[in-house]
Amino acid sequence: MDGVTWQRESPASARFAASSASPKLEEALAAARKSGWLMGQPSDFTDQLLAHASLRQFRKKQLVIEFAEAGPGLHFLLRGSVDVWVPRLTGELFPVHLVPPLQWFGELGALTGRGCFAEYHARGASSALYIPRSAIASLEAASPGFRQAFLELLSLSIKDLMEKAGDLAGLDPERRVISKLVTLSGPASEADEDEAGHVLPLSQAELAVVSCVSRAFMNAVLAKLEKAGILKLGYRRIVVLERRRLLAALRDDR
Repeated sequence: MDGVTWQRESPASARFAASSASPKLEEALAAARKSGWLMGQPSDFTDQLLAHASLRQFRKKQLVIEFAEAGPGLHFLLRGSVDVWVPRLTGELFPVHLVPPLQWFGELGALTGRGCFAEYHARGASSALYIPRSAIASLEAASPGFRQAFLELLSLSIKDLMEKAGDLAGLDPERRVISKLVTLSGPASEADEDEAGHVLPLSQAELAVVSCVSRAFMNAVLAKLEKAGILKLGYRRIVVLERRRLLAALRDDR
């Protein structure tokens, strides 16, 4: 999967992701260069990788990456958001997470050439940079040293997958909601929260689906957290104001 947390963004990045205008390739490439993964890579690697990037547009509910699709390319989401679906033991797919703007997704299939174990659907009109698997393979063949950069992205993807698995495993329903809010609002290593908090651009119904709880139960939990001053609810958005208190509630023994 992807590194899929709603991290706080710079004002410029936030405006870019929120804009309804179609992105231009130049500004899309600039946004990708500022992503957490590429900022730590050598400039020659970043330049050669992004030279293969193109823009893709997705309509609402469009399939972006199919489950078990062999070697799909790497995506960097620019606008909109994408549902992440995984299979149950019985075979049917169900949504477990969301990819927000300015995050990479589809890493495992793109970097290994193997079938993707998750499926991705655009939740609404969305835009993404796309780098085909063939370009990644050619870069690795031409410059073996670039393999390390791809391994770093793969490691981040596996870490994120483990966090997603922990969101729902062995938790009572209220803690599942809290755990999902923690995961969506940023990595645990973040120490500071600005006044605006962590903005999650999703509805309560969507959060209920990925938390595996009913809409009524979700409404009750969120109302309780809002009354406690931990978050603020809006139209199709949830603002986490005090993430530390969510973490404390998650760690509290019951």
